Amino acid sequence: AHRSFVVNNRLYVATLDQGLLWLDASGQLTEAPLGKAFIGETIFGMLPVPNSPNLYLFSEKQGWLVYDFASIKPFYSPLNPTLAGQSLNVAWLSDSVLAIGTRYNGVLLV
Repeated sequence: AHRSFVVNNRLYVATLDQGLLWLDASGQLTEAPLGKAFIGETIFGMLPVPNSPNLYLFSEKQGWLVYDFASIKPFYSPLNPTLAGQSLNVAWLSDSVLAIGTRYNGVLLV
């Protein structure tokens, strides 16, 4: 399965077999920094971190992550055990309210 996301004017493609790819300046899909770390991982959502160049990633196995292009770290939230293992949909409702739609726990507002 492939999923695509446009975040901060850049196209990302998450694939199970190649990991995380992005569209580079020449228009080619290439491996994003640390992209191979996502091989075999389903990424359900990707959002910008407010006031930061970093991204939030929401994955099936690892839950809520912070990706800064040099590292991938868990976002420390009591929700992370709830999010891991579920299909997720995520969206910013405002600058400070994040909606996380889950398969088993409804919509969570953070």
